[in-house]
Amino acid sequence: MKVLLLADGRAIHTERYKTALEKRGIGVVLASLEPGDIVDILLSTPTGIRGIDYRLAAWKIKSIIESEKPDIVDAHSASGYGYTAAIAGLDEICPLAVHCLGSDILISAKKSAFHRKRIRRALSDAAVVFVDSIYLGNVAARIYPEADFKVICWGAEDRFFKQYDPTIGKMKYPPELPVRALVPRPHENVYNNRYIIASLKDHINNGQVVLCFPDWGSDYENFTGFVNRECPSGGVEFYSRMPREKYMEFIGRFDLYISASRSDSSPASLIEAMAAGLIPMVSDIPGVTELMENSRQLLFNLNDPTALENVFDNLLRDNIDISSVRCLNHELARKVGYFEENIDDTVRIMQSIINHGG
Repeated sequence: MKVLLLADGRAIHTERYKTALEKRGIGVVLASLEPGDIVDILLSTPTGIRGIDYRLAAWKIKSIIESEKPDIVDAHSASGYGYTAAIAGLDEICPLAVHCLGSDILISAKKSAFHRKRIRRALSDAAVVFVDSIYLGNVAARIYPEADFKVICWGAEDRFFKQYDPTIGKMKYPPELPVRALVPRPHENVYNNRYIIASLKDHINNGQVVLCFPDWGSDYENFTGFVNRECPSGGVEFYSRMPREKYMEFIGRFDLYISASRSDSSPASLIEAMAAGLIPMVSDIPGVTELMENSRQLLFNLNDPTALENVFDNLLRDNIDISSVRCLNHELARKVGYFEENIDDTVRIMQSIINHGG
């Protein structure tokens, strides 16, 4: 099988996916508007406006197909590369698979009728549409119900699962302070990282918890200023981008996983945390709740400024059966989010489409 992959050349998801396909002996050509070390063909961005450049890239995609002769085109993001592939008329040349990433359906579709029309075009031209949660599939089906949706999580690699040891609790009672919490969501509007600081600042300043955030995102500089004002004594750390293998080891240093996302589907970072045995404390939003069936007491409402603090207090007071939560979460992550198996399922579906001529 040979795949023409259209995806963000900077994204971890793209690197994981491309590497996994290549390990299975699949030829992958990555074409992207975004430069990155793994990009094979860098598409031009004449306007610098993504919506326009996606459209302008269509002619180039068609010429790449003529020269590379892939068996299938796999476009990541229905509103972006899925739309590009659709208007290039690829269904007349080779089958198209579209991976919905969450924000394309949950956020972009709400921006305008034009955005929604672009997504509908991508979904209607796709031989198969991959979504990572039932919730995301249901929302996408409202845009184009005739699409062939397949629910497959991105999930976590085997090494995350090997971090987990059911005989070792990540938190003990009374807990060893400070508790260490990983907040791996970048500083973008969709992730309300400031809420986390505001809700837990007393615990941070009292030395009960240390939070670790990534050091990137469009709001990073403003966020660090906010942290310095709210937590003048420290207790908030930052980490830089690192190779995937190093991150798999890095996550094992933490007790908690916290995410204050305003919109999400089935976040891979949450599955990784559950696989590794971290206790997840996450915002109560659709998509995420599919993975929190064993941990509903750890959900918090972003509209309640004290909700996260209350969940954290319950943890410190031993009001939650942490051992049971860790075990059940690990089993759930293994069931729905084992990356290697999910990639195999994805490959089988694409191969079936190729065999049947799209």
